Amino acid sequence: MKNKKIVKKILHYLGEIIVVTIGIFIAFQLNNYAEAQKMKNREESSLKRIVSDLESEKNWLKTNQKHFTRSKQKLERILFENDRQNLDSLYYFLAREYVHFNYNVEYSTLKFSGNLFMISNDSIRSSLVKYYEFNYTYSEEIAQRHKSFVENYLLEYLSDSFSLNQAFLYDGVEVEGKLEDQEFIEKIETQVMWYGTVLTTIKLDYVNHLIDAINKEIGKNANKK
Repeated sequence: MKNKKIVKKILHYLGEIIVVTIGIFIAFQLNNYAEAQKMKNREESSLKRIVSDLESEKNWLKTNQKHFTRSKQKLERILFENDRQNLDSLYYFLAREYVHFNYNVEYSTLKFSGNLFMISNDSIRSSLVKYYEFNYTYSEEIAQRHKSFVENYLLEYLSDSFSLNQAFLYDGVEVEGKLEDQEFIEKIETQVMWYGTVLTTIKLDYVNHLIDAINKEIGKNANKK
């Protein structure tokens, strides 16, 4: 009889231990789930901010692509097709300078806070690192070198050779006469080459691909909730 009571008490205590253990396990799992959801929400917010940065960059790149393409084509027509129209506007086509702007606020925040790992999609994270670290470095270098060319090699020559009015227009007849000067032709040719380099630096397709990939990831995560 006494042994039965002891066994009963032991089973009772074991039952309580099992119930408490199960309760702790469930609480632990719920906490992990809550933390995972919190991390997912933070990731989604960061991805949305990155898309916003990329959209701003996309607009800037589209504007640059449009202007540099137009200028390059105009200069090529002057060189190779004897286009002599609107030569008074040559300054706008010839003296354009590539400028690099950083649209990487959210990426930089994640990077310097050590939270890049929060972007769980390895492909997207790798693409962002490639774009912001490698392409930005190249873009900044091209911008610096092109600025040096424009300011030290081109603007000084243009300033010595032509007079600009208040609307930044030249005397078209004066420009046409100068097109017989081989030095002037070489400077236009060099700027055309620079414009070609700038256009290869503008990774508009890559930015569009990134935006699409991130938006798909955001949509996929939203469907899991």
